[in-house]
Amino acid sequence: MQKECSKSKVLALVRILQRIEGGEDPGLVAQEVGKLAGEVGPGEIVAAQDRLRRSGYSDALVAQLCAAFTLMSVYEQRRKQATSQALEPHILQKMTAEHAMFRSLATDLERIVEDIKGLEYLSDTSLEFCRLAHTVHHLRAMNEHFDREEDVIFPYLARQGRVGLCRAATIDHAPLRVSIDKLTVLVTAVDELRLRELKSRLAPAITGFCRCLSEHLSFEDGLLWPIALVMMDDLAIWKTITAQCDEIGYCGIHA
Repeated sequence: MQKECSKSKVLALVRILQRIEGGEDPGLVAQEVGKLAGEVGPGEIVAAQDRLRRSGYSDALVAQLCAAFTLMSVYEQRRKQATSQALEPHILQKMTAEHAMFRSLATDLERIVEDIKGLEYLSDTSLEFCRLAHTVHHLRAMNEHFDREEDVIFPYLARQGRVGLCRAATIDHAPLRVSIDKLTVLVTAVDELRLRELKSRLAPAITGFCRCLSEHLSFEDGLLWPIALVMMDDLAIWKTITAQCDEIGYCGIHA
């Protein structure tokens, strides 16, 4: 019976690791990781690693996935503790909540561009254009989010030895900022562009932006924030970070 139970845990762990590698929403996966982490032991972890290697996963990728699993389990544990103790929301909870809002806006953009593709006429009073302008306007609040990361959170994390991860996230911000500016210009120039030209420029701009954004948010939610929680286990530091972030403001308040 014990052997059968152990096998089921190994399979469950393999599936979780594969979902992490597949880029599934880290917020959803983390909840399941939190439940499974307390049930699997070293034997199940080793067996899951062996299964992945036999499936063609490299040693480096297996190690990376297991590290992400461990960090996500710590992240979920800290999140539950904060909730159960009815404490003020952790700043990283606010950051991931904004990430969820960004994902929603990106989904709206993809739907809007599909609607515009079927139009034969578009003006600045058209419903589709108003939806587009409204969504792009709220996307600009993302710059405040980036500022909080680059000016406040990343410097603290870099001092804990995670310079490379912070640099990677900052590098991601640059094309996202450029994409938001380009979308703003397209919305502003709608009266000057023919519909065919707008369609040809809008679709690839939104597709590229949404892909880049999805990859970036998964990187931060699934790896960078869990590492930040593990590396900076000091409430005083997080209070300082929160105070500095409060001065910059949060998306949804100043959008």
